[in-house]
Amino acid sequence: MSGKILGILGLLVALCLFMTFATSSPWYDISTSNFLKTGNLQNLLSRTALYGILGVGVAFVIITSGIDLSIGSMVCFSGVLLAIFLHVEYIPLNSADVRSISSESGQIELLSTIGGLAPGDRIRYSGGTRAPTTVFTVGSVSTETGTTRVTVREAIRQDDSAGEVSLMLSIQAVERFTNDDAEFGGRIVIDGTLPLQVRDQIKLVHPKSGLRTEEIVRVESAADSTTVFIRNDPGQRLTNEWLAIPLKRHQRMSVPIALLAVVVIAKPGFRIPKPKRAFHSPTFTHSRVASHSAESARPCRFRATAHTTRGCDKRGSWPSSCSR
Repeated sequence: MSGKILGILGLLVALCLFMTFATSSPWYDISTSNFLKTGNLQNLLSRTALYGILGVGVAFVIITSGIDLSIGSMVCFSGVLLAIFLHVEYIPLNSADVRSISSESGQIELLSTIGGLAPGDRIRYSGGTRAPTTVFTVGSVSTETGTTRVTVREAIRQDDSAGEVSLMLSIQAVERFTNDDAEFGGRIVIDGTLPLQVRDQIKLVHPKSGLRTEEIVRVESAADSTTVFIRNDPGQRLTNEWLAIPLKRHQRMSVPIALLAVVVIAKPGFRIPKPKRAFHSPTFTHSRVASHSAESARPCRFRATAHTTRGCDKRGSWPSSCSR
């Protein structure tokens, strides 16, 4: 092992020791060091794994007598493609786009039907260009061909022709897990049997104030309710007065398909081969142009000597060793 590698390894070990003692309280008790915590070590390994993979790839390129100067650009290009292909959207489970919302008639015209929508339900209007986000109570629902008209009990402040309406569900019970060793932060029981899965989300809305989104880490379904376990502590403010909007997770592509697409798109194309040099015959033709006369050509046969390998036609003159 060379001295340069030993020096780099020693510097790395010294840096780790310094961070271990610097994050300990007191400094000599390494069991309290934040640097040696599992979360920090996992974070360091995950952040340096990218450079390790790049280093292995570059090593193989150099071993095969090649060089690659486009590593940085390919990493950026692949990262952008993966971000596009693996884009995740959370769409409300029961929602519909708005065609128009009228403040005069107090009606909301939807482009599609929301399943299970009935008078007395609570809906949330959002995404409008002029009308503000508001929670409404459904007064009546009328369905025609391709159109659903919802009459609300509250006053609509402003007309609009864009936005989205989501059905909000009642919360039956909320339970907090405050123990330090608790696997989940809280448990929420929602009305109705919902097709939710792990990694879906739930948006919690207060009718007057408050909005938060939580990730679902466990789901238990019953005959008339769905129990979801969330990662974070819901807090004391979350009560039965809040309403829930289940959000379904939609990913643009699966991870294997996205990786395959990146490899295919980012793969360098075939290089255009360089044109080969024209083959020069050992016999050439030299032309002399005489004044007021036609061209005359004579064959040039050069001898196999080291100083005549360029041929007679390179400079347009006869080498000294070229016989006429």
